[in-house]
Amino acid sequence: MVAGRAFPVQGGYAPAARPLSAQSLGLALTWLTLASSSVVFAEPAPYDALMIGLIALLPLLGLVTFSKGLILFLAAWLVIGATGLIAAGRSGMLDVSVRHTAITIFLSISAVLVAAFVRKNPERHTRIIVSGLLFASLLAVLTGAAGYFDMVPGANELFTKYGRMRGTFKDPNVFGPFIVPALLYCVHSMA
Repeated sequence: MVAGRAFPVQGGYAPAARPLSAQSLGLALTWLTLASSSVVFAEPAPYDALMIGLIALLPLLGLVTFSKGLILFLAAWLVIGATGLIAAGRSGMLDVSVRHTAITIFLSISAVLVAAFVRKNPERHTRIIVSGLLFASLLAVLTGAAGYFDMVPGANELFTKYGRMRGTFKDPNVFGPFIVPALLYCVHSMA
């Protein structure tokens, strides 16, 4: 089928389906990355691998716009990261220090990428982000509830820790703060 042409369907004609573009796939991958952000049974999590892909992919697809402010923000974090790596040399636990600093640099680059993604198309891209995070929060809450209330055999052991909900996280201390933004968004949407 050629884009723009109609084809017969029951009851009339429907427009031909548009082929998926690379940008559409990039947007879908962005949603998937955020939707997977609550699945952290171990580190690195699926989110981390997907975000590394987005860091490379989104600029190539033209789905981000960097401002001078974002570039300065990134530069400041890279300086902080570089000084952290230098300071790690004086640490008694070099591997832990370097890993912590590398994670900080990764999160800084991720933050700038998300900001540049939103800057490119604020309304549409924010909807993608919020939708993905709402899905991730719902997944965490449903699995946490299934474990806490022992709704499925074995769910209690898998989705709780120390008698507390942890959902798809490895630690219940991360579960609560993760779902707060989604809860606030839902409460705000109801008002």
